[in-house]
Amino acid sequence: MPYQKDENLKRINIMLREDQHKKVMDAGLNLSGLLRDLLDDHFSESKITLSVTPKTKQIYDNLISNFGGHDRDIEPHFVQVMDKVLQGKIAEIDALRKKLK
Repeated sequence: MPYQKDENLKRINIMLREDQHKKVMDAGLNLSGLLRDLLDDHFSESKITLSVTPKTKQIYDNLISNFGGHDRDIEPHFVQVMDKVLQGKIAEIDALRKKLK
């Protein structure tokens, strides 16, 4: 959610590693705005954060910026992948349960 001049803001102190601060400054970002946006995303009812390899991030960025892709295009595939992960976990649990018998 973009900063609105009429928002009530609270000044706080935070601790960052030097490399984190440098990355934000080198990117020309406003740290307060970045944190507000990240917090809004984190507490959103419809957004998730997924950590990926640099190669996957590059492919994602390429897809979104060059081919008009949207997260909604990826979502059905993501749901299928989560189902496969759960199936794998079920198999692991079943194998562990068999060892207990």
